[in-house]
Amino acid sequence: MRKQLYIFVLLAIYILTASASDENSRRDYGFDGSISREVLHNYLSRSIHYLGMAVSSPEGPSPSFEDDLGVVLKAGAKYISRCSYAWDVPADDDAHFQIAKERAGIIHRADPEIMLQADIFETVYSAKAPEAGDRDFSKNGVENIKIPAFAFEEFDLEPEERTFRYEDMIYKDGLWRNRWCPGASVPDITSTETKMWVFYRAKKYIDAGYESIQLGQIQLFTAKDSDWRHMEDIINRIRRYGKEHARRNYVLISGHVSLESPHKIVKDGKILLDFLPFPLRLKSIPASPLHACLEMGYIDSVYDEKITGTHPSGWQCEDLPMVLEFDNYFNSLTNPGTIFPWGTDEITWFANQKEDYRNEFLKYAWDWLWKHDPNSYLSMPGRRVCRVPVYENENPITVSYYCNNPSPACPGGFGQEDVIAEIWSNPNYQDNFNRLVLHLEDGETSQGIRLGSLQEDMPVERLKLLYQAYGGFTPPQQRRKALRALREESWKEIEKIEQSQSYQREAELLRK
Repeated sequence: MRKQLYIFVLLAIYILTASASDENSRRDYGFDGSISREVLHNYLSRSIHYLGMAVSSPEGPSPSFEDDLGVVLKAGAKYISRCSYAWDVPADDDAHFQIAKERAGIIHRADPEIMLQADIFETVYSAKAPEAGDRDFSKNGVENIKIPAFAFEEFDLEPEERTFRYEDMIYKDGLWRNRWCPGASVPDITSTETKMWVFYRAKKYIDAGYESIQLGQIQLFTAKDSDWRHMEDIINRIRRYGKEHARRNYVLISGHVSLESPHKIVKDGKILLDFLPFPLRLKSIPASPLHACLEMGYIDSVYDEKITGTHPSGWQCEDLPMVLEFDNYFNSLTNPGTIFPWGTDEITWFANQKEDYRNEFLKYAWDWLWKHDPNSYLSMPGRRVCRVPVYENENPITVSYYCNNPSPACPGGFGQEDVIAEIWSNPNYQDNFNRLVLHLEDGETSQGIRLGSLQEDMPVERLKLLYQAYGGFTPPQQRRKALRALREESWKEIEKIEQSQSYQREAELLRK
């Protein structure tokens, strides 16, 4: 029975692959030992963020893997970010890497050109630290994982029969101890124990068929590594291993980094990373409920920022490519402003919109980046942690966004797979290197909207009403009640809201 199912899956994959966009077949995705500027851009321009598509921890294997793969092939995705990762320590690390390898094999049999990313995050969990007993979920820890001989040998150490030591990995002065939860801290990259941990995981993912490694929030790893000497060391070790053992003898390395200190990314004229991922940094539009936009120079956004130097592949890079993502970091409601569009994180904001606006926003964001930052690409949201509906913190409907169309294989799908395929097949967006670059005046967006400033002190209860009134998961009767409550509060922005096109559309729908 299992063999028949496997054959059926491969047949379905073959059909989907055969019907994929002809445009992808004309692009160059070939590389060996290094990657050219053109090929790198080609991959990043077809990036989709499928959190744990192969395997993750603590969640485990994705239950909709076959359906996810169908979406990837149908849309023509070539770069799958966060395909495998472990935030918490897996209960069985060998099984984690085995599943990562098996599913990578299925993906590569369907399309050998696809590049898979694995993540090694800025977190380590303990099973034995005194405070670990207060953790309300998995009690796994690095102390459960035996250090293989190769990890010792990589750092010229005599192999020992022991497991990883949590206390040797975290900051000795207590910095960011328990940052994530009791017994889960930020590791210090200056520690040899941490370097062995990172190299161990990178090697295992490379051996499993992954050609891209993301190192999470590098700034947290490097709090005591002021000149990135230790980070450069571990990156070089991963690159050397990839040069000999990766599928195509090269591994892309990336990580989240603030551009306030670009000198750390460029060492002696050489760029350490292959590309830079960063959040979209959405800005709320006060006059249009729950709507948001992109804006040059908004808080710490990286639009039109340039990192120049010699690329790790050896070519002169005038502007390091970037991938912009719907970030997740909060999954609840707080005062709006700064990094919280309409009071929550970016993917939770996106997931709580109505379907037509989700579709519209993907087209807008792709077009905006295409026109205003020629070295940046939108990483399409495939699967990411969120909370829906955002205002029901105690009992959310789901804790993951999926772009998949709803089906028995993925009943919780949000339905953006077709619009992603549509955007990528649009002939207006095919030539990466002759992109028209526009420059906006301060305070404008490509939609022509003048922006005001959102109230920084908007109460969370009012935000809940806004999500109930304008979000995508509220029954009509509750929506009417929320609209009435907003009017009764005499909110000073309500007149602007009621004059907006968004409100008029809502009012018309409610009358029906």
